[in-house]
Amino acid sequence: MNARGYFWRTVQQQEVDYIEDADGIIKGYEIKWNPKLKLKAPKSFKEAYNTDVALINKDNFREFL
Repeated sequence: MNARGYFWRTVQQQEVDYIEDADGIIKGYEIKWNPKLKLKAPKSFKEAYNTDVALINKDNFREFL
């Protein structure tokens, strides 16, 4: 599998920390160290790429790696 990593930001400063495109399958990730923070994924990203954004934090980062 070939995977490419990207960062996504709009002119309005909405952003997704890490985007992974693996053979045409796009996944978004927000990375927050504090597990108490809420995920605020931009609706425009989810609609444009038809995918959700996962939250990575200090409790689950090992599964992401």
